[in-house]
Amino acid sequence: MGRIIHFEIHVDDMERAKLFYGDVFGWTFEDWTAFTGTPYFGAITGDTSEPGINGALMQRQSAPPEVN
Repeated sequence: MGRIIHFEIHVDDMERAKLFYGDVFGWTFEDWTAFTGTPYFGAITGDTSEPGINGALMQRQSAPPEVN
C-alpha cells in the first residue's frame, strides 16, 4: 500500500515550522510554492516504502483559531 496523502499544517513562520518539524520528527521538505502561488512546502514524513502519511506546511492565510 502506498503512503496516504495529504494533510496541511497552517503556519505563521514557515522557516521556524520547517526547523521544528524537521528536528522533532525528521521530516524533509520540498518547495511547492511555484505550483501554489503562496509559500507551501511538501512534507516528506518517511520512507515511501513504509506506511505513513505525507502532507505540507502552508502559509497561514487568516487569523489563527481562537483558544477559549
